[in-house]
Amino acid sequence: MSGREASTINGLRATYNNVTLDSVNIQDNFIRTNALDFIPNRLFTDQIAEVTIATSNSSTNSGGGASQVSFVTPSGSNQYRGNLYWFNRNNAVAANGFFSNRDGVERPFLNQNQIGGSLGGFVIKDKLFFYGNYEAYRLRQQELGNRTILTEDARQGIYTYRDSSGQVQKVNILQLMGRSLDPHIQSLINQLPSPSQANNFRLGDSNETFLRNTVGYSYNIRDNRTSDNVTAKVDYYLSERNHFVGSMLWNRDIVDRPDLTTNFDTTPPVANDGATKLFTAAWRWNPSATFTNELRGGFNFAPGLFLTYNEKPEFFVGSMIFSNPVNTFLDQGRYTDTYNINNSTNWVKGRHNFLFGYQGQIMRINPFNDAGIIPNYSVGINPNQAGLNTADLPGISPADLTLANNMLATLAGLLNTATQTFNVTSRTSGFVAGANDNRNYEFDMHGLFFQDNWKVTNRFTLNLGLRYDYFTVVNERDSLTLMPVVQGDLLSTLLGNYTLDFAGKSVGRPFYNADRNNFGPNDTELT
Repeated sequence: MSGREASTINGLRATYNNVTLDSVNIQDNFIRTNALDFIPNRLFTDQIAEVTIATSNSSTNSGGGASQVSFVTPSGSNQYRGNLYWFNRNNAVAANGFFSNRDGVERPFLNQNQIGGSLGGFVIKDKLFFYGNYEAYRLRQQELGNRTILTEDARQGIYTYRDSSGQVQKVNILQLMGRSLDPHIQSLINQLPSPSQANNFRLGDSNETFLRNTVGYSYNIRDNRTSDNVTAKVDYYLSERNHFVGSMLWNRDIVDRPDLTTNFDTTPPVANDGATKLFTAAWRWNPSATFTNELRGGFNFAPGLFLTYNEKPEFFVGSMIFSNPVNTFLDQGRYTDTYNINNSTNWVKGRHNFLFGYQGQIMRINPFNDAGIIPNYSVGINPNQAGLNTADLPGISPADLTLANNMLATLAGLLNTATQTFNVTSRTSGFVAGANDNRNYEFDMHGLFFQDNWKVTNRFTLNLGLRYDYFTVVNERDSLTLMPVVQGDLLSTLLGNYTLDFAGKSVGRPFYNADRNNFGPNDTELT
């Protein structure tokens, strides 16, 4: 949904929320600004048996966020239970959109299928249970795209405007300025739809009564989604005192990105393409009726990839008055690997219910970005080039004169800026042309907790707890991050002629000093 804000709990920042599945964090732990809405493990209903949302007064064994969203996968039982389903939605009786009808674009295609099933039961009654499910989601649809193209006159260099008296004027600005159509621009224009295919005036400088230089071209563009969700879980009760459980999820989600498409292809050249892998294992030990220990661990590998499938050019040209037929988006994304281990002990002693243990989370993140590594040139009139003026185009308005110069710069291929990003591949490589921004970040979290739910009387319970968290210093594995070299004190460094050098654990320059005093009480609660 466009235009909406990120979901929050209790009005807190989205980053303050912790989301787990079978006690393993399933969030994008690199970019958590939309922590509740974008979760790489796009869970389906049959993958969830239970969900708990704790918004306040969480136990001390709940770390990683002020609010906790906990999902639990289903388990088998002593009865076989399952289901099969197939849902379909299509455009057989759907109406066309208003703008599609107006532009003469056919009704967009839509066909959505959800097919799946689940089965749970036992292998050994009262001992060994299983649960599994598979769901396939296939959305095949189109949405309306709209691009700017040139009119026939504009392709020839003829600029059309109304003068101050209201008369239509047509001037070949290329001939007027002694310029010719740039060969590269010509090759781009040849890739545009023909002017006869123009079908709307929502883009461009033309309207229904006055065809000028640019006009809109709308068409249907593919907007598919392909998802596969697999769950497998095994519960084994070795004895009344030992329970073992393991779960595995594989969730694949391939999403077309027409919103990142600038060219005229009916198939988007950009897509999100990633498959998350989650595994958890747990051992619950009950040596007595008053003592329980649960050890849990697992990992979640959650890539967030934005990949392109079109051929990369030697350079890009931008800021043209028509939509670029060469898509300019380049590969980017991150591989986010999260490992969790938790040990929680519950001991009932008289009127005391003690809870204590350890929580650990290890994150290894590999973000990459190709943006900028291909040279990007922008067209425009720079101060060293002669542009059109009011003497060249009598009676023209200031706004139309700006448009005329933009058209001249586009057709003649007049460049006013050029940019390219250079990255390093090692601390000794120097800047390497064509190398992308590729880093490997490390960040760990360790927590110790203790809580006593003390039943002072039958009508009065006192909950007391303490938690300690240690967050390691964020580190780049290869120390490829540049940071200022502190000379004297920080203020003198900032105000002086400071230098930059590589920082990271491997060069002995941490990003910042470690913080080791993160003690926090559990909210005292009287019941």
